[in-house]
Amino acid sequence: MNKDSRPLSRSVWSRIDVKSWAITEFTLRQYQTRKSTWAIGTIGILLVTLVLLFYVKGQTMIIDSVDQDGDSYDYDGDGYSIAQELQYGTNPEDPNDYPNVPALPASNWIDEDDFSYTMDGEDCQREIFGILTDGICQIIVDDDGDCERIDWVLQNQLLGQGGKDSNYDGINCSVFISTSNGISVIPDNYVDEDPDDNKYYHETVHRAFILGFGKIGFAFLMGIFLPLFLATGLIRDEMESETLHYLVGKPIARGEFYAYRLGGYFILTWIYLAILILIINLITGFIGPSESIFRFKDIQVWASILFATCLMVMAYGTIFSTFGIVTKYGLLASIFFGVWEFMMAMLTLIGTGSFFITRMSIVFWGMQIIDSVSTFTWGDSEYLIEKGGFYDLNGHEALESFYGVPSIGTTPIITLMISVTVLITITSLVFFIGQSTFKRKELK
Repeated sequence: MNKDSRPLSRSVWSRIDVKSWAITEFTLRQYQTRKSTWAIGTIGILLVTLVLLFYVKGQTMIIDSVDQDGDSYDYDGDGYSIAQELQYGTNPEDPNDYPNVPALPASNWIDEDDFSYTMDGEDCQREIFGILTDGICQIIVDDDGDCERIDWVLQNQLLGQGGKDSNYDGINCSVFISTSNGISVIPDNYVDEDPDDNKYYHETVHRAFILGFGKIGFAFLMGIFLPLFLATGLIRDEMESETLHYLVGKPIARGEFYAYRLGGYFILTWIYLAILILIINLITGFIGPSESIFRFKDIQVWASILFATCLMVMAYGTIFSTFGIVTKYGLLASIFFGVWEFMMAMLTLIGTGSFFITRMSIVFWGMQIIDSVSTFTWGDSEYLIEKGGFYDLNGHEALESFYGVPSIGTTPIITLMISVTVLITITSLVFFIGQSTFKRKELK
């Protein structure tokens, strides 16, 4: 019989597949029978549930509106707001000069000029107050039209120097977003001057929740605790129970055995994370503020959170399992490493991600992935933070705390590619060290 006509079940590759899956399945069955696995999984579900309750509460809150531009006030006490007196050409500072029309309620002049959430303008340079400044020139929708109006008698006087182009970007009723030193927003007078406080709050808190929970809840906490309890003893437990020599006594190299054990760990953690993130994405997508039924754009950010967390779980798992091979104090070494990662995570979140020392951690590169995709998806987040700080709107502090601009690479895409490459490289190098050590390890 010709050797090339052997059935597939007896080929070399099929035997390798059967061997690898046998060890992977054995690892998964071990996890399934351990109480610690179910305890960790349950804690993760409870954490997600608890945080979601806070999120739902935040999205159901009603924020009282504030008249940021003050045109609803009646300073002269004649019963007419400043906006209505400007409309009819009467003096808002003279109680004896008022329009001969019914007075409109002050609520008509509150939240009348909503934020325009866009960053689609063209890159440009403009001379602002004598300084050549890089930025983005864009036309922002003047929702209430008070910048464009020509029928308000006193409006041209109040627009001040520059008229309808008070930011001198060459476009009437526009916004110039300076990018020279960080980001600063310079609008023309009466453009985006009285935003909807409630809408702004829900939008910024929604984004802050996704970024905060994505970075801290998933990328860091689950990214490090799942490997700490599930990967540290992947080889060490078998060595201490003196059962490892039965397993590696089969016709399989130790390096392969180590790789397949890690494969079982990867399958378990990745599926678990994918299920949790899918659930939370669906809930926030339907509940979050949106003009449509579902916030489809958020899927990109949640996908980046899943991708970053899976890479971090892979890196941490390989590092912790290698600790377990190298020393019998593997768990203690893993805890110390976790403390280091916690400090680097806090430094990264408070805006010191540009420090070189933070780049000596796994969590920094994972957060860079999330920042890259969020910057690409929500290009107007810096604009919202700047405007919210200027008008002291509720919610801008939350978004500012968790939103980060990628500090590696010139574009978000390049940052994403560099971060992924670094995490995969670290994992490969540590795996090689663990595999080499395991091959030379003397078993009891």
